[in-house]
Amino acid sequence: MNKVSGSLHDALLDAVRGHDADHVEVRVDESESTQLSYRGRRLEEVGRSSGRGGCVRALVNGGWAFATFNDVEDLRTKAEAVVKQARMTAHERSYFAHVDPVTDVVEAGRSGRSHRAVPLNTKKELLDRYNGI
Repeated sequence: MNKVSGSLHDALLDAVRGHDADHVEVRVDESESTQLSYRGRRLEEVGRSSGRGGCVRALVNGGWAFATFNDVEDLRTKAEAVVKQARMTAHERSYFAHVDPVTDVVEAGRSGRSHRAVPLNTKKELLDRYNGI
């Protein structure tokens, strides 16, 4: 398992602890992408972007609530709001098997070769070959 940065890890733990709820989970996703856009056979645009966001899910007495976010600031407040929403839909007892919490970081490129390791010009050359078919 890879490490989550200390401050994010602490914020995630703080966000899920101490709620009057049967279940609270917070997931954070970080993404990076590179775009090569062609118009016909001509390369029109090259771009790179990154994003960070996630979701909160809560269960209270059989009532689920879910919210997404694109800002990882103040995760505790986001979790509190979702727990409050779940409480509004509560209607029966929740049933869960007891299991220990799981914390994990999953990175792209587990196949042995990360897409990040492939130079942009190599990707462009491949697309140019496809574009020539």
